[in-house]
Order: sequence, then C-alpha cells, then structure tokens
Amino acid sequence: MSEEFFGQALRRHRRAAGLSRAQLAQELHLDQGNLSRYENDRQRPEPATVDALDALLCAGGELRALGQRHHPAAGHQGYPGRQCGASQ
Repeated sequence: MSEEFFGQALRRHRRAAGLSRAQLAQELHLDQGNLSRYENDRQRPEPATVDALDALLCAGGELRALGQRHHPAAGHQGYPGRQCGASQ
C-alpha cells in the first residue's frame, strides 16, 4: 500500500463530506484555484488552513498530521460550530 499524500487525503475527506470543491472553498473563504492546488499537491496550505480543513471535514487530525510534515509548528485552532460525528 502506498503512502497517501495531503492532497489525496483532502480530496477523499471532501468527497466523503459530500462537498464540491466550490462549496468547500466558499465555506472556508478560500480561492477555488488554491484548493485545487492543495488537492493536487501542487501547493501547501498554511497551518491555519490545514487546521480549518481538518476540523470542517471531520478528518480527526489526519489532515493536520499530513500537513505537519511540511509545517511542524502547526497547532490546532479548531473550527467553531462544527460538530464531528454528531447527528443533526
């Protein structure tokens, strides 16, 4: 089994959440082109963006861990109002 990169994990979690790239970009106030570059591992997001993506997509720290490979000083800031794993 090959190692999964940040962009692959991001795409997998986005799709699992049922969000289009445009929807996720709008939710986090990101440029859709940047999000595309993140998913294709052509650009690395800032640690705060990684934290927001991980929290919004309920990735359980997976995106944060993959993102920290490139940004070891990244910390968790959370994403207010998002409840992961909770029934709505």
